[in-house]
Amino acid sequence: MSHFFEFPAFVLLVLVSAAVAGVFMWSIMVTEDRMKAIPMPAWLRPVFGGLAVGVIAVFFPQVLGVGYEATDMALHEALSLWLLIALVVAKTAATAISLGSGFAGGVFSPSLYIGAMVGGAFGIIAGSLFPDLASSPGTYTIIGMGAVAAAVLGAPISTILVVFEITGDYGVTIAVMVAAAVATVITQQIPGTSFFHWQLARRGIDIGRDRARELLQSIPVRGAMETAAGMIPVTMTEPELRALFRETPRGVFFVVGDENRLCGALTLDDVKHLVFGAGDNEPVDMDALARVNNAAILADDSVEHAHAVMDERGVDRLPVIDDAKMQRVVGMVRRKSILRAHNRALTSAGGGQRRNR
Repeated sequence: MSHFFEFPAFVLLVLVSAAVAGVFMWSIMVTEDRMKAIPMPAWLRPVFGGLAVGVIAVFFPQVLGVGYEATDMALHEALSLWLLIALVVAKTAATAISLGSGFAGGVFSPSLYIGAMVGGAFGIIAGSLFPDLASSPGTYTIIGMGAVAAAVLGAPISTILVVFEITGDYGVTIAVMVAAAVATVITQQIPGTSFFHWQLARRGIDIGRDRARELLQSIPVRGAMETAAGMIPVTMTEPELRALFRETPRGVFFVVGDENRLCGALTLDDVKHLVFGAGDNEPVDMDALARVNNAAILADDSVEHAHAVMDERGVDRLPVIDDAKMQRVVGMVRRKSILRAHNRALTSAGGGQRRNR
């Protein structure tokens, strides 16, 4: 480092590096989705991926392999500005195509490679604008490597330690500390996480959630529902309805038609004019009384989802249906049933952990 006045330039490099890291991760995900959408056998995808990478390598052979040679050239200022910029784009495309088409590989070396090219290009520009203040492009190359790698991997501390072990330079390490921290924060605000967390989230695995929520998501509603649900037929008469609600004034009943198909739900508020008023023995228009838009839960839904729907609708019980199209009621789930199922799962999980110890 030439001067501590360079830190604003380092911060600007970090912003550029964070943007490049975000584009790098996004390109891999998008390419993977596009490749899977193409109607072809899975074994054929690497063929087209390899062909595309080969075409890129014809023009930019530096993208092949791990990239240590090209990274070393960037550290020693052996690459031109425009070639450095071109290699950022070429390596990003080659890595995205390789991983998206099914090749085995990772993102650690590519992130170091791309960071080196970004930092090297930025160092050349900074040196041409401020020749008296700017350090060598190699210093910017190291900082760019640390910023992009920390953002992509989500491991800023490890990246800082690696750089310090390699360089043994306290000044450069301080700059890398700033770069890694800021780049990681920025990247987590935009894509929301590191590349590996992103991959797991796309597969339905959220390692950031707590154990209690994980248990709630693992319990299906059918494991907590009551099969003897409070169902009433759509043909119920007014006296029957009045007697029912006088016996259970605080209950919620689900109105069903033929084959137990859900029509809606009734509470005392919906029928209080019938329960406390004078009436006859004529059938009640249950379709008009029932809450047609009442929410229902599939038996295969998680109890966490059921709990969220209850909170949203302000109810403590929901009808359970076996199919979203047929709307056939197979039971009812209560909030207290969900809590009991959750407690049983917590007890079981705790017992398993104690046995493992």
